[in-house]
Formats: sequence, C-alpha cells, structure tokens
Amino acid sequence: MNTTALDTLRISKELQQANLKPEAADKIAEILQQVRDTDDARLATKADLRQAVAELKTFVLTVVGSSATVIVAVLAAIKYFG
Repeated sequence: MNTTALDTLRISKELQQANLKPEAADKIAEILQQVRDTDDARLATKADLRQAVAELKTFVLTVVGSSATVIVAVLAAIKYFG
C-alpha cells in the first residue's frame, strides 16, 4: 500500500499549464490516481507472503515425506524379493 499521496491537483494544474483543457487535465489526474490505487491493491502484503511461504514449506515437506516413504518401500521390496 502506498503511503504517499498522489497530488492530483498539482498534476491537473501542470497539465493545464501545458495547454490541456481543465476537464481533460482533471480526468487524466483522476485516471492516474485510479491506476495507482489498482496497482497498490494488487501488491502482496507481508501476511500474504508469510502464508505463501508456509504453504510452500508444507508442500515441500509433504513431497519429501512421500518420496522417503516410497524409497523405503522400494528398498524393502528389493531386500525381500532380491
């Protein structure tokens, strides 16, 4: 989340000084604010990252545990039948 404010009034005034009509300048500033808000909403938070790491750890441990079980079973079968 972005903690600094986007100065839409300043943006609009600068666009107007560059000979844009006030309505167009205001609309562009508004759109820039919407884009910024949308981008911020899509960013992962620290909590999101913590949850993803925890899920990944669980997945890796499950895969490693399953693989170890299969290896032990194969080795036991080789010893028994081999």
